[in-house]
Amino acid sequence: MEYLKPYFNGICILIFAFTILFIDYFGWFTPKNSLKKGIQYFEDNNYVKAIEYLSQATRSNTNDITARFYLGAAYHQYGWHDDALKHYHITIELAQNAVRSLHSSARIYRLQNHIEQATIYYRKALAINPTAADIWFELGTVLNETGNKLQAQNAFDKALQLDPKNEFLINSIHSIQKQ
Repeated sequence: MEYLKPYFNGICILIFAFTILFIDYFGWFTPKNSLKKGIQYFEDNNYVKAIEYLSQATRSNTNDITARFYLGAAYHQYGWHDDALKHYHITIELAQNAVRSLHSSARIYRLQNHIEQATIYYRKALAINPTAADIWFELGTVLNETGNKLQAQNAFDKALQLDPKNEFLINSIHSIQKQ
């Protein structure tokens, strides 16, 4: 036992250093740092790393709307739509005016051919932000696909009224109307 005493301090220092390194690596002491790193990875299109860091941020603060939204967006971009919807819905519950979450949820429902759900979420987003020309346009395309030509035209007219110089909107609407 006497032969371990000289090494005891060194072993304790190593254990302490590894503990601090382990805690810092997983972001337990710095949830804001996890959020910042997660957003940076998201912006760099590294969705796996973004999900890792944003998950840490949401574990440390379950009510962080920004972390929830970006985590949902990272899952969305990565193609895990069910997980994305889960986090978008939590974001919506946390902040009723989370227009981007409503809009993104509508897009996912549309991709999954849940047209009624998509329409509901587009309308919820527009109820909060009626000046979003892109959402009016997307609502119009969904309504057009379901055969609601009059409502679709009203949505297209609203989109053009809000953004009359947007060449993409103008060309897309004319192309849809020719069909």
